[in-house]
Amino acid sequence: MQHVKHNLQPDLFDGLAEARYYHDPKRFGTFAILRDDPTRKKKVQRTYPLRELAQVIDSLDPNTDTWISQGEFKGFNRRVVNLLRTGVIFADLDYYYTPFSSYDPEAMAWAVVQRCHDEGLPIPSVVLFSGRGLQVKWLLDDPIPGRALPRWNAVQQALGAALADMGADPSARDASRVLRLCGTVNTKTQEYARVVYVNGSMHAPTAYSFDEFADSVLPLTRDELQQKREARQARRERLILIEGHRQGPLKGLHGGQLAWDRMHDLKRLAELRGGLQEGERMTFLLWQMNFAFLSGQIHPSQSWYEAKSLAASIDPSWNMPIGDLSTLYAKAKAHQRGERIELNGREYTPLYTPKNQTLIEIFRITPDEERQLRTIVSEGESLRRHREREKARRRAQGAQSREEYLKATASRKTQARALREQGLSIRKIATAMETSVSQVQRLLR
Repeated sequence: MQHVKHNLQPDLFDGLAEARYYHDPKRFGTFAILRDDPTRKKKVQRTYPLRELAQVIDSLDPNTDTWISQGEFKGFNRRVVNLLRTGVIFADLDYYYTPFSSYDPEAMAWAVVQRCHDEGLPIPSVVLFSGRGLQVKWLLDDPIPGRALPRWNAVQQALGAALADMGADPSARDASRVLRLCGTVNTKTQEYARVVYVNGSMHAPTAYSFDEFADSVLPLTRDELQQKREARQARRERLILIEGHRQGPLKGLHGGQLAWDRMHDLKRLAELRGGLQEGERMTFLLWQMNFAFLSGQIHPSQSWYEAKSLAASIDPSWNMPIGDLSTLYAKAKAHQRGERIELNGREYTPLYTPKNQTLIEIFRITPDEERQLRTIVSEGESLRRHREREKARRRAQGAQSREEYLKATASRKTQARALREQGLSIRKIATAMETSVSQVQRLLR
């Protein structure tokens, strides 16, 4: 049984203490605060540098509905395309609509802990009462980068399914989500958000390695996924060999992860070039949005906001013509509905799924730029990376590098010649050096 320590002392937890579990003021990036504005009868969002975390939270009125982003972002918005990292996994439980509605917050928190224990899931690090429901959080010992979003989303989905009957909200598990800030009021109930359960020390709740967490929650571990990919690759190579074609050494990636990485590669390419010319901006934006849709990490209903965010990262002064994206939006909606296009007896998504070489030609990517990208690389660059991986693997298994081999050989030559100068016969030198006579003869040449 997993050992769980708990503390129920909400007075020791204010908004800043709880936010510091997953936001580090020493890191680069931004966080968002969403607040009700009664005078304007609307919610108002502001984004701040992480270094201002303490002063921002300390300045907030606890008697106003307030939410805080769980992820950290690049730029002053919380669009998922700008996600820098996240250090928390969470589930938002609206349990007041479930058979558990009679439970008080502390009892419900313990019911969640027991469910996780019974299902073999990691025990939550912290559980907050939001004024109506629960915010269940699992802290990570090291935040994961935005590139890992597809696997993070898979974990979120798995946890949501496990806690579905407890009111897990499927629409509140995205990386751009804001959750109610500890210590602030929920005006619907006049209850204040508070911590009702902590696993471990209040100052340092239990935190998890993301890879180990994901392996315990998802149907397949990373190693098992890799084994399946390698088996699939081996089958593909056998088929290709039969057809008489050559297969390159590109590493296999899950389709959603590949698309997400390609979007990030194009963002990186724009950064490497120090900005884009006027005629290039829309091409970059269209392809970035295409890959964002393919990845499954953004919903078409949010596409305008995500596109605006990407456009701002390309050129903050650019007034993006929204009409130029209409065809892509239509394809994205068809993709989400599960529609497919049939071509030569095969079905394809309506979105664009180009080969790497096509992208290299479209964006005129140079070999130097390829080296700084993750997935959009030529066969030559993939071969170079393959050789580097194989070299590292051999080194890890104890194989010598060529430099080490030549150095060792030179040392043995020096030793053999020194023994020869002392008057030893070749046979005696071989015995002293624990090698063969023929090897000594080669060393003395």
